Amino acid sequence: MATRGERERTYDSGYDAGYKVGYDVGFNAGHDEGYKTGYNRGYDDGYKASHEAGYKAGYDEGYKASYDPGYNDGYNAGYDAGYRKGYDDGFGTSWDNAFDQGYDSSYNVGYHRGFKAGYLDGASEIGIVAAEEAVTSLLPENAILPTLSVQELIRRGLASCQDQLVPLLSGAEVAARIQRALASKAPLSIVRLGDGEALTLAQEVVLDVPTIQRRAPWLSRAGVEVPDPAARDALKEAVLRADIVGVPTSRIHNHQPLLFKAFAALKIDWTKLALTHAIINYIVQKEGLLKEAIGAHAVLLVGNHAQALRSVLEAGGVNVTGAISPVNGVRDVDRVMEQVRSCDFDIAFVAAGIAAVILAQRIASEMGKVALDFGHLADELIHGQATW
Repeated sequence: MATRGERERTYDSGYDAGYKVGYDVGFNAGHDEGYKTGYNRGYDDGYKASHEAGYKAGYDEGYKASYDPGYNDGYNAGYDAGYRKGYDDGFGTSWDNAFDQGYDSSYNVGYHRGFKAGYLDGASEIGIVAAEEAVTSLLPENAILPTLSVQELIRRGLASCQDQLVPLLSGAEVAARIQRALASKAPLSIVRLGDGEALTLAQEVVLDVPTIQRRAPWLSRAGVEVPDPAARDALKEAVLRADIVGVPTSRIHNHQPLLFKAFAALKIDWTKLALTHAIINYIVQKEGLLKEAIGAHAVLLVGNHAQALRSVLEAGGVNVTGAISPVNGVRDVDRVMEQVRSCDFDIAFVAAGIAAVILAQRIASEMGKVALDFGHLADELIHGQATW
C-alpha cells in the first residue's frame, strides 16, 4: 500500500502528464470546433459586453481522485483528472482567442463602415451648401435664380458634357469577361480602388503623411501603415498591369477626386485602363452573374476569413479547392504568393484589403489565372448579409 505522500506525489506527476496531453488535445479540438463557433459568435455579438467563455473546471473531480490508493491508481487518477482539466482549458483558450478575433473583426468592419457612412452623409450635406454658394458667386451682379435648384442647374450643365463622359464596364460585361477567361484559361485580373487605395497612392505626391493619418485613422486596418512609399509603388504597378480597374463613382474628395489626382501625380494614364465600378464585386454577385460565370471551376480563397468563407461557398455548391489565410497587409504579399503558387485553381477570390489589388494582379499575370478583388463581400456572405 502506497503512503499518502507517495500517492500525492504520483498523483501530481500523473496530473501534470495528463494535463499536458489533455491541453494539447483540447486545444486542437477547440481549434476545430471551438474556434469556428467562438469566432462566429464573437463576430455576430460584436459590441455585446460579455459572453460565456466556454470554460469548464474539473478541480473537484481531481481532488476527489487524489485519495484513491496505490501508486498506479494515483498516477492514473491524476492523469485522467489532468487530462480533463487540460482539455477544458485548451478548448476554452482556443474558444476565447477565436471570440476575441471575431469581436475585433466585427468592430473593425463596423467602424470602417460607420466612418464611411458618416463621412459621406456629412460631406453630402456640406457639398450641397457649397454648390449653392458656388452658383451664387457665378450669377451676374444684381440677379438671382430662385426657380432652379442646384441639382437642376447641374443636370443642364451635364447635358453639354456628354462627349466627356467616361464609360464604365457593367456587371454583365465584367461577368462575361470572367466567363471567357475561364473558358479559354486566359489570365484576368479585376481590381478595385476605393478611398484606402486612393490615399495610399496619394502618399507624398498629393497629400502629406500627417494629412493622410488624420483623414484615415483606419488605413492600417486596411493593410497599409503610412508612410509606406513601397506600398504606393507596388499599388501603382498593380493598377497599370491590371486587366480591369474598378474606380469609385462617388465624387467625395477622398474617393474619385483624390484617386484621379493621384493618377495624374503618378503619371498613370487612366484613359488606357479598362474601367468599371469600384463595387463591381457586389454588382456581379448580387445579380447572380458571378455564380453563373464561375460554374464548376475551381476556386481559391485568399484572405483572413478564407476558411469561414469556404464553408459558406461550399454550402452554396462552389468548388473551393483551397483557402489561404492570413494576409497581414501589403508587406505580406510575397509570402502569400508563395502559398498561392502551390495551389490548384482556376479563379481566386481575394479579400485582403489594399493588398488584394496587388495579389489579384500578380495571381493573374504570374500564374495565368483569373483573380477577383472580393473585398468585404466576403464578410457579408459569411454573416448572412448577402446570399450566394
